[in-house]
Amino acid sequence: MIKRILKYKLFYFGVIVESIRFILNLYITFYNLFSNSMIFGVDVWLNFVVWGMGIYGFWIFKRWSIIVFTAVQVLFLYSSFAMGVFNIFNFVIPLYVIIMSFIYRKEMN
Repeated sequence: MIKRILKYKLFYFGVIVESIRFILNLYITFYNLFSNSMIFGVDVWLNFVVWGMGIYGFWIFKRWSIIVFTAVQVLFLYSSFAMGVFNIFNFVIPLYVIIMSFIYRKEMN
């Protein structure tokens, strides 16, 4: 695993940043759930599950993770435009991961 991370360090840099972003968003969601008594729908939790599956697939270097992660990010981008809360960092970081995954997709299982 360490050998693979060193070989594909540009790819795993993006995956690490995306993993941190995932954990922070999950923390914020749990914080809002327990502090403000906000109730989130099934769609929020389903997004987290699918998003986490995509990141996990990147860590184990699987080709299916490109499709899963790209689909989730397209949904996130659409929903952020629809709600009017678009942030450029929520677009650039996943785009970097998607581009790097397409570059290394031949080496993925």
